Amino acid sequence: NPEFQLVSINTARFDVTKHRATPVISDAKIGLKQLSNVLGDWKAPDNWYQRSIKERNEWDAYVEKQSGPTNQEVPSYAQVVGAVYRNADPSDIVVTAAGGLVGEVVQIWKPKQINTFETEWGFSCMGYEISGALGMKIAKPDNDIVVFIGDGSYLLQNSDIYSSVIYDKKLIIVVCDNSGHMVINRLQLAKGGKEYLCGLKTSRASNFVEVDFAAHAKSMGAESETVTSTSELEVAFKRAKESKKTYVIVIKTHGYEWLEGTAFWESPTLEVHTTDENKKAYAEHLDGKNKQRKGV
Repeated sequence: NPEFQLVSINTARFDVTKHRATPVISDAKIGLKQLSNVLGDWKAPDNWYQRSIKERNEWDAYVEKQSGPTNQEVPSYAQVVGAVYRNADPSDIVVTAAGGLVGEVVQIWKPKQINTFETEWGFSCMGYEISGALGMKIAKPDNDIVVFIGDGSYLLQNSDIYSSVIYDKKLIIVVCDNSGHMVINRLQLAKGGKEYLCGLKTSRASNFVEVDFAAHAKSMGAESETVTSTSELEVAFKRAKESKKTYVIVIKTHGYEWLEGTAFWESPTLEVHTTDENKKAYAEHLDGKNKQRKGV
């Protein structure tokens, strides 16, 4: 669309400048309010507005189906997030940061109150989840803080569970164990590669050991349990809500099932293919490039 216009709002002069964008140096909330005043009675054409409603409703129906109750033996991230969301209070603050959980939580968790959704997505900061949640609990002591974290991030940074216990700052932590850094495994496969070291079960480990995350959390003073289904998870989450101290719930999750991303990500692959998978991935990459809005 040659008429596409982008407005960039940021408090920092350096960061507000984006390619082909009109920069506005402002606090986001104030800037949006001022832009709304300038727009006056302008609104998008009705056919565009109706299309946006239709596509949003279709997307909501898809997400609700994918994250709904399930009897699947090993649930997906989406099903786990959906189970917690259905039982959360409007005031609960959800926190996630890295791996595949970010993309799932941001699509499923529709905040019911302002300032109840926190995701560190820009740099996929593994380990931010629990430490960041502790800071939020200090700032919002009357809210329950709900953390979604993968086994990879948990292993990198978990010691603030102990901090939350000794300083009486209760967190609810849902550990989704899919045995490795499976979102990167997904990227490897999507770009025509083979599974390589990211999934623990397909790595070169000669002595693979299952980590007992519930026992580990309990050793730091938290209450904890392991569940084997989303129905058990829903009941466990209610127990966690009633608990007076940090509560960790561990559940095995599927490492190969994800919500659709739907957007093109310019993460390249091999131009000279050596396998059919490489060839397919490169063709998909070129197709995405052809549909790309140049300069945006």
